[in-house]
Amino acid sequence: MKACPQLQTVDISGNSIGDAGAAPFAEGMKACRQLQTVDISGNCIGDAGAASFAEGMKACPQLQTVNISINSIGNAGAASFAEGMKACPQPQTVDISGNSIGDAGAAPFAEGMKACRQLQTVDISGNCIGDAGAASFADGMKACPQLQTVNISSNSICDAGAASFAEGMTACPQLQSVDVRGNEIGFVGAFALSSAWRS
Repeated sequence: MKACPQLQTVDISGNSIGDAGAAPFAEGMKACRQLQTVDISGNCIGDAGAASFAEGMKACPQLQTVNISINSIGNAGAASFAEGMKACPQPQTVDISGNSIGDAGAAPFAEGMKACRQLQTVDISGNCIGDAGAASFADGMKACPQLQTVNISSNSICDAGAASFAEGMTACPQLQSVDVRGNEIGFVGAFALSSAWRS
């Protein structure tokens, strides 16, 4: 990568690079300031690898699509990734699905979203996010008026979290697709969501 400074797309998904491989990969990213799309999904990357990757992101201000799904990233890794997001104001698509991120990781991730006002698609499905995390995420949504697609399915969100998420939806007039399947949302939460859809 260091010899290819014009790289725009890198896909190393579905391998087993782990944290040890994520570190040198991130060093390579630093030489590729034109990167627009990076996919490191399905690579057994944990919090340490996410921290390394975030450092690489900081050198790539043109990033538009980032996929770190299906890894082993927890709350600390989500916090590191959020710092990388803050250095990349142009992302349109971010996928952190299928990790082990809970409420404590959703909060800094939402802060990272606030720096990415061009976001159009965010996928946080298949994590361990509950009502507090959903509230944080909804707060991040309010800073992203271009959001079109949001997937929060297969988490642990109940009625309170659904109500918070519904508030975030009302701040995103471009929303076209919302996936909340596989949570623990009851009548109260469903009513809040339906009210937001109608508005």
